[in-house]
Amino acid sequence: MVSTGMNGFGRFGLHLLKYWLDRRKCANFSIDYINDDYLSPQEAYAILLNDRFVRIPEGYTVSLDDHSLSFVDPSGESHALFFSHTPKEQIPWRGKPQLLLECSGKYCDATLNRPYLEGHTDKVIISATVANADQTLIVGFNLQDYDPNAPILSYGSCIINAFVPLTHWIHQQFQLQDCDTSVIHNTPEYQLLRPENQTLHRRPCSLQWMGPTLLPYLTPDNFTVLKTYIPHPGISLIDMRYRLTKPPAPTEMMAILAASMATGPLKDLYSFDQPHATPESHLNSPYSAVLRTDGVQLVGDNLYLSCFFDNENSVNRYFDLVNHISKTS
Repeated sequence: MVSTGMNGFGRFGLHLLKYWLDRRKCANFSIDYINDDYLSPQEAYAILLNDRFVRIPEGYTVSLDDHSLSFVDPSGESHALFFSHTPKEQIPWRGKPQLLLECSGKYCDATLNRPYLEGHTDKVIISATVANADQTLIVGFNLQDYDPNAPILSYGSCIINAFVPLTHWIHQQFQLQDCDTSVIHNTPEYQLLRPENQTLHRRPCSLQWMGPTLLPYLTPDNFTVLKTYIPHPGISLIDMRYRLTKPPAPTEMMAILAASMATGPLKDLYSFDQPHATPESHLNSPYSAVLRTDGVQLVGDNLYLSCFFDNENSVNRYFDLVNHISKTS
């Protein structure tokens, strides 16, 4: 079992801990340490008990003893982790775990993460898009290219994981000519307390430059991304328009997508929504994105897709990446 330590216990870290607890009996790694420079152990404990969107698995007992958070599952098996509350330069457990999970969202530069590489820690996996990471690895796209000698790794982002495997599959099937993407992104609940976040904001998106980096058939001339933050803490939305060189018959598109999700390359990564399902039913989804059945349209050679994604729960793919690296370590 590979030992890991997490820096940052915001929304991403909270989701990751829950996702790991749900699957820890089949995971190749354990979360043994957490550090947060903002939250004290007592504040983190209160969030674990009271968060509106993230619920610790039913039947677990959670307790706090000094700096140790303990989780006892329904069978009586327990797991304790050390929770520290310091700047990252002063983390008391640095160098102890084999993998450092940088989940604060603050250090999106490989240079800022290399100091973690000390003692037993030989890899850092960053939960954000990092232009100068040694590798960016996307589950369902290039995980097979993992280089065990690469010390600084990025999982991309929630948007990149929602977009890249699906887009690559579409290109392989139908050959893309160009693509437009629009992201409607939520705003975490705590940020809605700030007046400036209580309206719409158009902001740059890392997919605009990382998309062509990962998918070389996308270029500044045939690919655009618009990203809008909205004052809503729930599910996010991504809409894509692809112009295809070899479009299928319109009546075949749904069946082709469904088959690939059932047994093909999109299996376990994407799904269709269910009739009458609300967007919020996709909170804590195991999928990178959930396609709206009423959002699939083929008009001439233009394919339109609309997907829900739980951006705070893109830990599903981060977990898969950490699990893969742990298995091969």
